[in-house]
This record gives sequence, C-alpha cells and structure tokens, in this order.
Amino acid sequence: MPAGPGRKILLLLFTLLISCTVRGAYREEFGARDRFWKHQVQAKTLVFEGVDHYQNIDRCLLENKQEKTENEEKEYAQRKIVNRIVDSLTGGVLLVEIENAIRPEHAESVKTLAFCIRKYIPSLTTSRSLFTEFSLEEDQSDDFTGEETLGGNVPTFMAPVISIFLPEVVQEMQEILEMAYVAAGWVANTIKDDILNTIPSEAIPAPKDVGIRTSEHLTYKNFPSLGSHDDGATSFTVNFALAGPEEYKGGEFFIIDEESNKYHMKPNKYSCLVFLGGKYFHGVTTNSGNREMFSTEYWAYPDTPFGITLNNAEPRFMEDYIKACNDSGEIPCKAKFLPEIEEDSEDSEYDYDDYNYDDDGDFDNEDEDEDSEDADEYHNDDDGEDDYYKGGAERFRLTPLKQGQMHPIRWGSDRKMVSDHALRIGLPAELRKELRKFMEDYGIVDAARHHLFSESLEAHSVTFRELKHKKKMQSNLFQIHRPGMYDMSDNIWFDPGNEVTHEEELAALGRGNFDLVLDAIGNYFGFKNLTVYGMGIFALSQCNVGAPLHTDGEGTGLINVLVAIELVDGADPEFVISDENGRFGEFKYEHDVGLVIGGDVLHGTIAHDYRESQSMRLVASIYIAEVTDRNVNSIMAESSSMFPLKGDIDWMNAQRGRHWGNGSTLANDKGRAYFDYDDGDYDLCERAAMNGWCTISKYATNMLWNCPRSCNVYDPKFDYPETMPEDIALPEGIPHHSLQA
Repeated sequence: MPAGPGRKILLLLFTLLISCTVRGAYREEFGARDRFWKHQVQAKTLVFEGVDHYQNIDRCLLENKQEKTENEEKEYAQRKIVNRIVDSLTGGVLLVEIENAIRPEHAESVKTLAFCIRKYIPSLTTSRSLFTEFSLEEDQSDDFTGEETLGGNVPTFMAPVISIFLPEVVQEMQEILEMAYVAAGWVANTIKDDILNTIPSEAIPAPKDVGIRTSEHLTYKNFPSLGSHDDGATSFTVNFALAGPEEYKGGEFFIIDEESNKYHMKPNKYSCLVFLGGKYFHGVTTNSGNREMFSTEYWAYPDTPFGITLNNAEPRFMEDYIKACNDSGEIPCKAKFLPEIEEDSEDSEYDYDDYNYDDDGDFDNEDEDEDSEDADEYHNDDDGEDDYYKGGAERFRLTPLKQGQMHPIRWGSDRKMVSDHALRIGLPAELRKELRKFMEDYGIVDAARHHLFSESLEAHSVTFRELKHKKKMQSNLFQIHRPGMYDMSDNIWFDPGNEVTHEEELAALGRGNFDLVLDAIGNYFGFKNLTVYGMGIFALSQCNVGAPLHTDGEGTGLINVLVAIELVDGADPEFVISDENGRFGEFKYEHDVGLVIGGDVLHGTIAHDYRESQSMRLVASIYIAEVTDRNVNSIMAESSSMFPLKGDIDWMNAQRGRHWGNGSTLANDKGRAYFDYDDGDYDLCERAAMNGWCTISKYATNMLWNCPRSCNVYDPKFDYPETMPEDIALPEGIPHHSLQA
C-alpha cells in the first residue's frame, strides 16, 4: 500500500521515538559528548603548545564576521532532501543529499573560523596525501577510479574549536544529521547494532548518541583528486558544499556500494551529503578550481579533546582515555590521550608527541617521562611454544573488493600493511556455493554439527570415515580429527583420507571457479606456476582464551586461502593476525571475500562461544604453492593431515604446475604426473588392510606410508595400465592424460 501523508507522518514519529530510545550499552560509560571540552568554554581557555589562543580566535571571529545575507531565511526555509543512494546489494540507503542544508551565514562563519585557526594555530592545517595515509612508499594509481594518483586534500582541523565558538553551526549540523537519519531509515541499523551489542567502533548510533570525531575545512590545492577510501571508525560523514559546482571543474564526489557500483554527484553550494563514511568507499574525481568543503565525521564516542586530529582519533585511544578519565574522576580530565610510543620505532608514520593536559585541562605537549608499561597483548614464553593472544588488538580496514581483486590487509589506525603475505581477495560468487554443496552432499555439514553439539571428539583424536554422497552411488574417505593444537577449542577438521577424495575436492574447486583466485594470486606474487595440494574443512563453535597462535610453514612459500562457508550473524571478529613485531589486529571473516595467508604469518582464533545458540563457523582452508626444488621438502614436512602423506616428495613433484601457469587450470585439469609406488610387503600389507588397519589411528600413519597400494592411498586413475605394448616406453613424469583416455 502506498505511503500517504498520514502514514508518512506516523512513520516519521515512530522512527524518532525509536531513535530516542535505542541506546548502546556503552553510552553511560562514555558520558556526555562535550565532557572533554566543556570546561574550556567555561574557563575561556584554549591552550596549544603553551599558548592560550582563546582570545585570539574569539577576536579574529569578531573582526571577520560576515553580515547576514538578505535571502538567508528564504534559502534556509527551502531545505529539502533531493537524493537518496541505495546499495544495490543490501537495499539500504547509503547516502542522503540535502539541499540548502547550511545557512549562508553559518557557511561563512565556518570559513572564517578555518582562517582564524590557520592564522593562530597553523599546525592544525596540513597537506594530506592519501598515499602517506595508507603508509605507501610512493604514490600509485587508484584501483577503483583508474586515476593515476591517490591524490589528497588540505584539511584545517576544527574539532572541538567549532563547538566552542560556533555552537549554532554545530546545532544546525545536528539537525541535518537527524534529518538524513530519518530519511535513510538508519534507525534499523541502530536497532540491529543495539540488539547484537555491536562494538562502538563499528556501530551506527542514533544521532543523539554521536560525538564529533573530526571536523575539517577542506580544500584541494596541490591535489588533482582524492582517491577512494573509507573513514574507518566513523559512523556518519557529513559534507557541506561551501563552493558551488560552477566554481570548479570536475571534482565530483563518488561513493561505491557493496556491489562495486559507483555513484557520482556534484552538490550545489550549501547542500550537504550525509553518508555512512566508515562503511563505504568514497572520494573525489579530478578537479581544478576552488573546490571547498566542510566535512564532519561522527562516531559513537564523545567529541575528541582539543589538539587531537584525525591522525590519532582512534577507538582504542579514545576507549583507553575514557577509562582513564572515569577511573581518575578528575574534571577536567588530565589523563593522556595517546599511549607512549617507543623512541626506536623509526618506521612509525606519525611522530606522536606526548600529549597531555595542563592544570586547566587544556592541551599541552610538553615532554613527560616515558616509563609506562608496554601494553603487550601477545604472550610469548621463552621456549616459544605457548604463544597466545589475550585480546584488545586493533581492527583492520575492510575495503570492498571485486572478484579476483587482492588488497594487502592494513590496520585501520595508520593503514600500514601487516605483511606482504597477508591479503584479502574478492572471491567468485559460485565458489562458496559449490564448496557448500560439496560439504552437504557428503554430509560434512551434518557431521560437523554432530561432533560439535552431540558427540564431541577428544583433543588429539583421529578417526577415518567413509562419507556417502547423498545423490551419487559413491563414498569418499575423510580423516575427521581434532588436532592437539586445538585442545582449547572444539575445532573439528575434515581432511581427505586419500587421493580419490582430494581429487573430488579439486573438482569442486574447479566448478567454483577457483581458477580466478589462482590467477589473481599467481599474477600478484609473480609466480610461474601454482599447485593446489590440499583442502581441509574445519568447523568450530567455541574457543577459549589462550588458544595457541601459529604459522602454517615458515620458509615454505606456501599460501593458505581461507574461504568462509558458514558464519555466525552478529559475531565479533574471529581471527587474529600479527606482524613480525608482535602488533596484532582482529579480523572478521566475510562471505565471498577470502583471506590469503602466507606460511610465515602468525595467526590464530579469537576466544568466542556460540554453543548456546548451536551456531558454528565453517571454513575451507585451501593450500597452494609454487612447488620448486628449493621448497618441496619443507612443504611436505608441514602437515597435520594424513593425506597428502608427510614427506611424500614423489607425490608433490608429480603435482608441479598442475593448476596454474603455462595454460594449466582447474577447469581443464589434466591430472598429476605418474610416479611409481608399491607396498613394502604385499602379503603383510594386504592382510593388515583387510583387518582395517589403514583407518585405525594407531596404525594409520605407518600403514599409509608402507602399504599405499593396499590402503588405496593414491587414485588408481593415475596408474599405468596393467598391460602395455612392449614397444612403448613411458618415462616417469608424463601426465596421466597421455597414458589413459
């Protein structure tokens, strides 16, 4: 039924009512949004680097005040919503455009305040190139826009100065945010986050519960464009146009939805774009002329204190600062906002001073002692065997990826790369579908639930089971086990029990277009060829604090691609990754975005418990490598599964270059090369196999290695035919397709 005027009013009232009642559990702890600068209004002080600039800024504003324009009230009365951008994947509104959003008088006041700050506190203005923000060594092209540069902008940081001197502008900004919030229906996001208890840095709060993370007057001199980026922990970004489209060429704002569709717009003067800046990539196309914007980012925390710019307005710093202020009970708070930074951190992108506050609670940056303890969240015993993660790490930046597109994993705070071998990759949509079908056809999903919630496996236990295909008259052998390193979780692994099962897994990967993944990885790292040599499937519903961290094989050159098949809605991040310096970041699995983890990357599982809802996480772990003489031994020395056999160099050599490179693909897989194998003692092996020793965990390792033919370790389709013409010589290493039809 169409929404008539009366129904629209009811909907508006309902939305406003809900937005006034939804309240994150953290809000009471965080306190009022003005708690960290209100005292500066009362005391009329604004100390920066030992100088009180309050009177300077106040006088500058009075001397440069602009007279109100005659048609201001008329223009203000015409404020209206002119555009909504809807995400083509989720169906939710990602951006609202509001015309005549800011009074011309207020727009002039913002420009005047920016001028005054640049005059008296010039260090609050900077030239911000995006490639340095991303911790790149040099500028590069933008993957999403095709621009040859990542560009940048020139911000003048005005928070909380704008709240102190221009409260009427801040009130108008709040009205605009509330108007967009209602128009977009973002109250649904707020309710969902409240129900799921979403952490503040990822939440969409109601407008009454936000604070200003940063407020910036922006120009673009010296930069032709602004590359695609998101705003990290920001909930809402509010951009007011201080210049009309006729004042500059190009310079279109763009935003990219979850389907990688790009939307362009060029707002009129005094118009405003309100969007979910922390969730969607956005930027500015090539421009010339006088493009001038006023941008404010809101988050779920209070307003940042004076002197804290976007470079360090991070959730982890704000949360620690709030706790320190709450614990001390001091008003104004005299705690330090930023942690101590070790002096020998030469690679740090930002040179953080030791920010603190003087007796009046104003900003100061005089040096202090650096005796604070290092808040190390990584436990490492001297023997290196009991490494585990205790929580509290940073979050990574999550960027939208097209199929086959790879991006290094970066921290949200400074955008530094974790490792050259830790990346995210956009997966083909059919991959998860085909792998899920494979798991359901062989009953792996049901078996996982059975062992997680009905009949658990003991740690270190190993079983073998023939799982029947639900539709075909066939079964395949799987090793179902709970490795010893997972004794602090209920992690269950399903590995192939022999080569026949391995080949079935390869076929499923081929149907899922895993070739797209191989092509992306091969080209990204410059490999000559690649082989998929294993796929394990693991499921878990619970993990304790103290679960060990590990690498998959340092020095092997192997790559592990993790593909999420089933995830728990609303779950906290599940995966932790560390760089070589012990800096940790938390990662949340994503559907249709894979993790690419090299053998040298330290990683592990974050503590969680889904057992009450009987939910589980189901992931495919796919191992690939460019197999060479140099690494083949080390790769085959790293294995927790029965197949491929640990140390089976012949088998691995027969796989070289099988799946990517020189025209090889999974979709057109020619199979592995031939190699010779046989039982050590045929009669003994045959009797032992008949007694079931091949699949008894106590004997399996020795049986599979010494009796590969009797235990059906290898797929017979790769064997020589039993009878061959005498005049045909077939050397080892010839692919099987040239031997058999």
